[in-house]
Amino acid sequence: MFHRIHKQYSLSVGEAKLKAFFVAVTRFLLQVMTSNRDRDGAWASPVGDLRKNWQSWAQGHVDYQQHNPFSNEKGTTLTVHYQRKDPEYGRPTKGSNTEQRGKEAHMHLGKEVQELCLVIKTIGEKGEDGKPRVTFGRLFEAYVTISNKVVGVLLRARKHGLVQFEGEMLWQGRDDKVVITLLE
Repeated sequence: MFHRIHKQYSLSVGEAKLKAFFVAVTRFLLQVMTSNRDRDGAWASPVGDLRKNWQSWAQGHVDYQQHNPFSNEKGTTLTVHYQRKDPEYGRPTKGSNTEQRGKEAHMHLGKEVQELCLVIKTIGEKGEDGKPRVTFGRLFEAYVTISNKVVGVLLRARKHGLVQFEGEMLWQGRDDKVVITLLE
């Protein structure tokens, strides 16, 4: 850049370098200044933006602590008490990380139940009614390599009406001969 300035203005090399430096700095400052305008066209400071972000985070934290029943802060009397019939009762706050983790866990368990049903269909033998059946011992041996939560997934599948078996709970060794029927 300084070669062009040197030839155009008949300046010495040192002067041309200095002028090129000032031109570059001016362009940089103009770029920074024009990029730091807010929506209304007013000048915005990066430090001011950081301050605003920090203040909004701090105010959000204060608001959260006012609703937190376990907070030691004074003024936590704003705790919301839901009634049992309220649809929000026993549910995490909408949009919270807890709600997101719950949804992900629900999807994961649904996939495990589907996988368990597929294993029963694969290793089970058709009964008189045409539905696949398998003993708990055989299912346990086959499914334990996939997941160590065989009984929990079985109970969830029964809750959703996908499988049927006798008894409240199944124990390895004791209930190995209990027949599990896939209903779907």
